[in-house]
Amino acid sequence: MLAVAAMVAASTSVSQAQPYAIAGDFNGWDNTYALGGGPTVYTNIMTGGTAGNWEGCKVIKVPGDWGVTYPGNNLNIMYDAGGSNTVYFYPGSFSD
Repeated sequence: MLAVAAMVAASTSVSQAQPYAIAGDFNGWDNTYALGGGPTVYTNIMTGGTAGNWEGCKVIKVPGDWGVTYPGNNLNIMYDAGGSNTVYFYPGSFSD
């Protein structure tokens, strides 16, 4: 009985769509690549880049729809010495 409940819970959480995606040079600007985490902070770890290289990307509010993206222009990221970079996205308003 517990095994069945765990499988249902797991399939329910996997089938729910993530509310944000990320697209950029690292994935051929595929705007369906879901960010992990949430609901307070979403993340994406990019690997396999060339250390010191800059690439562009942006967060998409509705995966598969270019209508609303963050930031308005591209976000420029630089790969670290290991060829990776982590993007953290905090949805909502901020004040300085």
